[in-house]
Amino acid sequence: GEEEEEEEEEEEEEEEEEEEEEEEEEEEEEEEEEEEEEEETKTDEESYANGDGLVKE
Repeated sequence: GEEEEEEEEEEEEEEEEEEEEEEEEEEEEEEEEEEEEEEETKTDEESYANGDGLVKE
């Protein structure tokens, strides 16, 4: 009946909302990883500039 259809629609909406939330969380994680990588690169550059970098000749 109509009640079942309404319940199905509500469930679908809830699922869509959950998927959107998951996508947002993934995006945030990716941004954090990128920031960490940038920081690591800076540290490498700084240590190289200080003369105690990984590359030694």
